[in-house]
Amino acid sequence: QMLQSAEAAVEVDAAMGPPEAVLMSPRWQEKVFELREAVFLAKLAARLQGLSKQNLSPFDAWTAALPEVLRVAWAHIDRLTHTAAIELFLSGPVATSPVGPIVA
Repeated sequence: QMLQSAEAAVEVDAAMGPPEAVLMSPRWQEKVFELREAVFLAKLAARLQGLSKQNLSPFDAWTAALPEVLRVAWAHIDRLTHTAAIELFLSGPVATSPVGPIVA
């Protein structure tokens, strides 16, 4: 269900203007990151279900699916990083010091 809603959001936003404008929209980009994460998560679930039918121990099944687990983890990190960067960008200028940003 999450995968279908993310796909629909990407399609609806893509139809709302010229492709160049849509690609620059932070909210559309966020939906794409969500879709990417959802696709990888669905693939991981399918892989684990397939491995569970092969009479493997849970440990062996998890170990065999580690590449997919890492792919989901990186997609999640990418989405969170993008979301944080967009929120910071949209919040306006940040005061800085010679050491770095000043966080209140």
